[in-house]
Amino acid sequence: MKKCMFATFLMTFILTNLMAQKYLLGVGTYTTNSASKGIYLYEFDSKTGAFKFLNTTEAFNPSYLHFTDNGKFLYVANEDINDAEKDKGAVSAYKLDEKTHQLEFLNSQPSIGGGPCFVNTDKDDKNVFVANYGGGSFVTYKLGEDGKILDQHQLVQHYGKGPNINQYHAHAHSTWLAPDQKHLFVVDLGEDRVYKYNFNPNAAQPISDGTPAFFKVPDGYGPRHLVFSPNGKQVYVLNELESKLMAFDYNKGDLKEIQTLTTTDIESPDHDKGSSAIKISKDGKFVYASNRGKTNTISIFKVLSDGKLALVENVSVKLHPRDITLTPDGNWLFSASRDQDVVELFKIDKKTGKLTKKTEEISIPKPICVVFTTYK
Repeated sequence: MKKCMFATFLMTFILTNLMAQKYLLGVGTYTTNSASKGIYLYEFDSKTGAFKFLNTTEAFNPSYLHFTDNGKFLYVANEDINDAEKDKGAVSAYKLDEKTHQLEFLNSQPSIGGGPCFVNTDKDDKNVFVANYGGGSFVTYKLGEDGKILDQHQLVQHYGKGPNINQYHAHAHSTWLAPDQKHLFVVDLGEDRVYKYNFNPNAAQPISDGTPAFFKVPDGYGPRHLVFSPNGKQVYVLNELESKLMAFDYNKGDLKEIQTLTTTDIESPDHDKGSSAIKISKDGKFVYASNRGKTNTISIFKVLSDGKLALVENVSVKLHPRDITLTPDGNWLFSASRDQDVVELFKIDKKTGKLTKKTEEISIPKPICVVFTTYK
């Protein structure tokens, strides 16, 4: 009896361990002026580093993807890159079939602002948020239990501009919920601001102005994305236009700047720097930031005991790394290089944070977003 129980336990442990090594990779692309068809799905084995193409879902410029935590639904920002000022963008919902791993289109809603470039949901999947870069706004839609995007929504418009030639008006670039889900932070590249909003997921209008209403970064920095540390004590803001990485202490909705670093040592008077994405390791020990422009690197930073950062190294990648992501187990980093039609894979040394490039690459036309969910 004991042998049987042990054998059952061992088999369960082995199967669970094996399953935990496999993930579903979603790649968003630009389809305009490109050979891309839309959204590409792959199986990735984190233990071996092997990947396998699964399928393609036709979609118009799926520039940013977001899997819900349970992996059942995928939300997509459909970016109107040629008419970013004309409110032709959308947000779309898909259901993932657990057996076939095909994406079933559910519905879409207008982004009510040009150039939607970012999408995510709250932890209970009651609301979806979309940042409109071209429109200088963001919108939140209510979600149905079936994953569909409902008509009920709230639009928040930003105004203002900055000194850089790319800051001629507001450019909402991303939306981020605080770990406690009480505040929504909206990063606006055009205004050099990180806006703070109160968030009530059950309210008809879930967004209200926070106090203070925003946190200012230096003129011309152009903030793009941010990450919270796993312990919720720090926030790291990546600034696109000047390739600056800012560290903040975080406490109940308040940000206190503690450090500013440069992610690239290349001086570029023509504003060709272009930091793009930022991620933090699951254990909170390392921060990774991608840089486009003349650098085309990934900057690796060690997180110190006080939350400040120290540069580990810069790793060269292929042209225009628009997005990076880490596998859920923290073993791999994926980098999507838009201008070389490739997604690169790097093995992460969890002790040093350093990256080792894998020889095999994923060839995809105009990849600009990479996301993971648990493979089922």
